[in-house]
Amino acid sequence: MIIDELEALVKTTPVKAVYIVPTFGNPGGVTLAEQRRKQLVELSQRYDFVIIEDDPYGEINFTDKTFTPLKAWAAEMGCGDNVIYTSTFSKILAPGARVAG
Repeated sequence: MIIDELEALVKTTPVKAVYIVPTFGNPGGVTLAEQRRKQLVELSQRYDFVIIEDDPYGEINFTDKTFTPLKAWAAEMGCGDNVIYTSTFSKILAPGARVAG
């Protein structure tokens, strides 16, 4: 996510929530940098929107890096209610719909 582009959007368009997979996002495995995580939380505080942080891959880490969840940054910044954390949102939407092939 390019935070500057999100900020330009929220300045002109009401945003109630942002859904993001910040760590090892599928399909590219992209991870949101720590600085961008902080910026996103700051934006949510400034423009009063909720971040839905879906982290299904955060614990499947084959690197030596650790990534601070957005929820932790929000708590540290005094706006913990701005982030809803779930470790896997996608798996609860259609539990009977998954078929192995």
